[in-house]
Amino acid sequence: MSEGTIRIRKVVKELGVGMSTVIAFLNEKGFDDIKPNSKITQETYNLLLGEYQDDKAVKEAADEKADVLRQK
Repeated sequence: MSEGTIRIRKVVKELGVGMSTVIAFLNEKGFDDIKPNSKITQETYNLLLGEYQDDKAVKEAADEKADVLRQK
């Protein structure tokens, strides 16, 4: 991450969850005016990572399996 910020859309792709899910979660946590192009801090990223770590693990496992299948 450059300068300690990252765009929401990049985080959504990394975590493998929906954009509306992430925005709704951040709104519940008191973050207003969050849009897909919004930048978030490292602290907010860590909050999302803590909440959606399981989803990220599932996505990574599926990506690895897809890579193996493509190589065959």
